[in-house]
Amino acid sequence: MYHDHRNRRRVFRQNLGEMISQVQYRKDSVVINKDGRAVAALIFLGRVVLAREQRAQAREQRLHVRGEQARLQAREQVLRGEPRVDRR
Repeated sequence: MYHDHRNRRRVFRQNLGEMISQVQYRKDSVVINKDGRAVAALIFLGRVVLAREQRAQAREQRLHVRGEQARLQAREQVLRGEPRVDRR
């Protein structure tokens, strides 16, 4: 049993460099399995950064739209002569 684990670790270490190159140069992802189950992944960091930037932009866009909607509602209230409620 001990030698089997040592052998698995040796093979993993030998393949790790190849897996990192695959991720780095092909901008690919690699899933690492242990006992037939996915336990880790190597992913291209550029994709993570891009996904974070896209989420931040989407959030900012939603906030902008909400602000515009609030301004339009306030303008409509003023035009209808309704009292303005200050929420500060």
